[in-house]
Amino acid sequence: MRTFIVFLLIQIVLKLCESKVVLTENDIPELKYLNKSVDPCDDFYEYTCGNFKNVHPRPDDQIQMDHFTLLSQEIVKTTQEILASSSSDGDSEAIKKARGAYKACVDVEYSDSMKNPELRVISEVNGFPMVTNLKRKKNYKPNPFGWYDVAKLISDYGIPMLFGTIQSIPHYEDPNKTQLYVYKEELLLPTMIRENTFLTTDETIENSLKTFATNRKLKGTSPFDTFLENMVLKLRDATGNYWTSKKEVMKNLAATKTFMIDLYNSAALPNQTEEILPLIPKTYTVTIKEIQDWTSEQFRDRTQINWLKFFQIVLQKTGLTITEDTEILCADTFGTILYNLINLVEKTDPDTIKNYCLLRIFLFMAPDSDSDSRREFDEYFKGLNKQLYSREEYCTRKIIDLAGTASLSYAVAYEYQLRYFNVNKLEKAKDMIFYLWNSFTDILSNEIDWMDSDSKSHALNKVKNMITLLGYPEKSEDKEDIDEFYENLRICNWDNFGNAKNIRAFKMAYQLSQSKSRDRTVWDKSPFDANAYYTRATNRIIFPVAMLNPVFFTGEISILDYGRIGSIIGHEITHGFDSKGSTYNEDGLVKNWMSKDSKEAFNKKAECFKEQYNKYYIPQAQKNVSGARTLDENLADNGGIRESYKALKQYLLDNPSSYIVENYTDDQLFFIGFGTMWCSDASDSYYQQLATYGLYPPTKYRVNGPVSNLEEFSRAFNCPIGSNMNPEDKCRLW
Repeated sequence: MRTFIVFLLIQIVLKLCESKVVLTENDIPELKYLNKSVDPCDDFYEYTCGNFKNVHPRPDDQIQMDHFTLLSQEIVKTTQEILASSSSDGDSEAIKKARGAYKACVDVEYSDSMKNPELRVISEVNGFPMVTNLKRKKNYKPNPFGWYDVAKLISDYGIPMLFGTIQSIPHYEDPNKTQLYVYKEELLLPTMIRENTFLTTDETIENSLKTFATNRKLKGTSPFDTFLENMVLKLRDATGNYWTSKKEVMKNLAATKTFMIDLYNSAALPNQTEEILPLIPKTYTVTIKEIQDWTSEQFRDRTQINWLKFFQIVLQKTGLTITEDTEILCADTFGTILYNLINLVEKTDPDTIKNYCLLRIFLFMAPDSDSDSRREFDEYFKGLNKQLYSREEYCTRKIIDLAGTASLSYAVAYEYQLRYFNVNKLEKAKDMIFYLWNSFTDILSNEIDWMDSDSKSHALNKVKNMITLLGYPEKSEDKEDIDEFYENLRICNWDNFGNAKNIRAFKMAYQLSQSKSRDRTVWDKSPFDANAYYTRATNRIIFPVAMLNPVFFTGEISILDYGRIGSIIGHEITHGFDSKGSTYNEDGLVKNWMSKDSKEAFNKKAECFKEQYNKYYIPQAQKNVSGARTLDENLADNGGIRESYKALKQYLLDNPSSYIVENYTDDQLFFIGFGTMWCSDASDSYYQQLATYGLYPPTKYRVNGPVSNLEEFSRAFNCPIGSNMNPEDKCRLW
């Protein structure tokens, strides 16, 4: 009888094998990155990625080459095809606007024929004092230029001035409200699966301005100094002020630089690099009326600013109703900063303030100006060793908002989901998210013994209330909705400079308009961003449609998909429960839900990860990884792969795999999918920046660190205890 049962089992296994598709190594593109001369138990990253740099050589002007970079390049090619295509009568008005913006952007010949578009800006504000010598005239008085002129420029061009950025953020105490916040940097910055290794043109210029203003120890003339000087000399000639000597122009520029230095060092809002939690005790909410009363008390007749009017002008395109009772969240240093700002503005020549504001516009708009301005911008970028894109790629990246906040990307997403994307992938991705949520819930309920029952109940509520925005906004699926969304965005098929202005203003207005109500389902990222995000203040994950492409997700070989995007989903879920997770509840409000004893147990287990990653050495930087600074990302990486492995096991019970890959077990494929996803080749400067400032460890340790903590990995590759990838002491939190 026993022999018969064994025989039946063998027959069943054989039948199952017959029904599966047998794949060779050539059928799995990622396997070409493997360096099989390396023992996976010694260095799993080198085993999975040792041949990556030979398959995808890194250009000299690129600081990093990895799958995120390659995916971005593919997305640019695809969306460029969409934008370069001709529109037909049946197309949405939104995609026609996107194509019109692209056409105007790439048509540099026509743009150059409209020489010096900056003159339009100068005309709007009645002159550019920096390039004129009107002060030689008797009884010269500067043209009135004050707070409301600055406010109008902010609204019209979407470029921060004086204050820094005004944002709409979720209210940290009320789940139904948002609020305005004034700060130099973005508050509540979402955590990403991978840091952006390139800065946008705006970020590069802003960084140069900060460096210029705050680090005057720099010797010689920097590329940014040259950029400034050549731009103002170009505009001197453009305005016909040939009689104004270079010496006079440079004197005016020097005065503007002095104002900029004073602004950044004494009156500008400080850089925000922390999460909101450490700032909450250092913030307070005030109404516009309270700001007005404070200003009147401090300055009496020395300033005539009406703050209600100022904010109404700045926010005039948002659709918000701004009253004296409108609340603004402020840092505790806001009073000092505002006092210094008002004092600086009131004692400064209005011409200098106008010069500063116009100069910011001209610098930020240079890539969308004529050939002279673009040439100066390109030389500036080359001087910084920054990567320069072709005109077609620059225009595409700008319009699809790559690595930026969203504007015309939703219009392009409408066409993308019609022509290039298999919508069935969305359902498969939703299915995967379901299994990942269940996996984490099961871990919380049945495997975590260091958390008390009350804290565990709060944690379960939080994961239950976590939402995921997947692919693209719903409006990108509906022609009428997407056309209505872009109804007020004016795009001209020949005016690139004007389009750039309008797009900037639209993006700012869209972001600020979120202050109308708190809606966790509203998108604020581009669907084409090759990244994934978790935002603590909304308890929300965003997976752009870009991430639903190979190498991250195929929707076909589930074992590999769970190793790749599955671990990313797990990573983002785990961010809700990292070192800051216990201070944000299920609605994203700042409210501690973990007991003191559970928090102490959490910290003790987290210390294991700090010590583990502190031992990892970065030879290119001659430094070790900072286990403290990278803690949250390491917790997310380790939790993510564990949750995904557990989810895969349940998925395969419910949906047996129809594939077999020669020479590899299912578990080995899962971990190979995880490892190859992080293949990368980067410059020494990248590693040096990462070692000094980065919140992430190098990709080598994003692979080796997590797998060395998993018994399942060691079993899959038969790693002996004590080998590099199977240490006796392992770290685990979730």
